[in-house]
Amino acid sequence: MRSFIESGLQFSFSRDCVVKKYDSHRYYRGLSGIGLKGIDFVALNLKENLVAFFEVKNYRTRFHRDTGEPIYPEPKPAIELAQALSEKVSDTLLAIDAITTYYQKSFIYRLLQPLYLRLPFYMGDRFFWTKVENCIYEHENLAYVLWVELQEKNPAYKGELKQQTGRLLKNEFGIIYVADMDNQPFSSSLKVSSQA
Repeated sequence: MRSFIESGLQFSFSRDCVVKKYDSHRYYRGLSGIGLKGIDFVALNLKENLVAFFEVKNYRTRFHRDTGEPIYPEPKPAIELAQALSEKVSDTLLAIDAITTYYQKSFIYRLLQPLYLRLPFYMGDRFFWTKVENCIYEHENLAYVLWVELQEKNPAYKGELKQQTGRLLKNEFGIIYVADMDNQPFSSSLKVSSQA
């Protein structure tokens, strides 16, 4: 399992997955200076050839690491969260296109690109971004996941969030999920727990 911490949650992905914590990846750091926003994770499931973009929001009560004081985050309105995800997805897709366009400048990369697309195992950043770009380009097996943990269950809020996200991402190919620890679509390849 590969584990990442985001917003007080631990995401543990199966060995079939290659995951980049995109908003702290060196490529994103290079592009964020020009105003591009980034989603939290990009996950590539090699077994299913699936790419999932994750944006995580945790509105559960947490405790400050140093002082132990409680933190009571207030959920943003559904339209604001959906708008933020839409902008981050759009900017992330633009950045991935820039990354692979940069790779295309290399003759060796162009020569190896068909091999990268056939390999069923991980071989570094070029492999990862080539596979991700191919899924985007082919409009295959794409998922956009807005992971929202709430202090109390609120089906109406989650329903509105899914509706608004679907409306804003209508031009993007892929499936949109609003997920949390109790309801998530990747239970065979992802386990999530609270770090509170």
